[in-house]
Amino acid sequence: LQRRRYPGATFDPYPETVPFDFPDGKVHPLSSAPPRKAPFLPSKDEAKKVMRLVMAMRSEQYQRSVANRRLQEAKERPDYQQLIWDEPPEGEVRHRKRLPAPKVSLPGNAESYNPPKEYLFTPEEAKAWEKMDPADRPLGFVPQAYDAMRKVPQYDGLIRERFERCLDLYLCPREAKTRLDIDPDSLLPQLPSPAELRPFPERLSSRFVGHAGRVLSVSVSPSGEHLLSASVDGTVKLWEVETGRCERTCSLGAEVRSVRWCPNEETAVAA
Repeated sequence: LQRRRYPGATFDPYPETVPFDFPDGKVHPLSSAPPRKAPFLPSKDEAKKVMRLVMAMRSEQYQRSVANRRLQEAKERPDYQQLIWDEPPEGEVRHRKRLPAPKVSLPGNAESYNPPKEYLFTPEEAKAWEKMDPADRPLGFVPQAYDAMRKVPQYDGLIRERFERCLDLYLCPREAKTRLDIDPDSLLPQLPSPAELRPFPERLSSRFVGHAGRVLSVSVSPSGEHLLSASVDGTVKLWEVETGRCERTCSLGAEVRSVRWCPNEETAVAA
């Protein structure tokens, strides 16, 4: 059709099959003899051609040609270390470490399609929000409540926020902050050895002398200035804690097993 050769009216696109008779009476023209062994044997001529190619590739001339071709390709390959304004770099060009982009803050309760009532603006808050500068607004939108997701309209500030995000990623300078490599064990305080931790003092700092018998009870005043002691000799002594001086002695005539101060600091009473 492209050559403008159209068949005539007498052209038959579906001619009848032309019968063909083989002279030897066989159905197929191919021979039924088994294949010869020669096609399955490797050709000696092909083996000689392969060996000639291998010897040529191992030759010194071929190796030099390969090396020259690689040098030529390296010269033609563009140098990506050059700066974009094609000025020669001063010394070695060091590529900076890739800095991760700042992450977008996750949406909160105010971004919900049906936020709690405390997140919705009152008319006064909405007017104050409109009067504020866009950079000073705590939220970039006014929270609204909807009964269902299908009633939520399209967000008007989507394209603007995406554009501002792209500007932040492109224009915001970022620097890598080196983290301090601190061993966590070095932050723990040095604890004393268990041999030094004893439930009683080992050094005598003050001594209260005066009882003739064994002391059964001791009580310190709420202010911490005085001390009461009861002994089996039937006496109760009042001591001054700072100096260890006995200020008063009360003789009860019988064994005193317990003595206690009143917890009220304003009333100096003991029992």
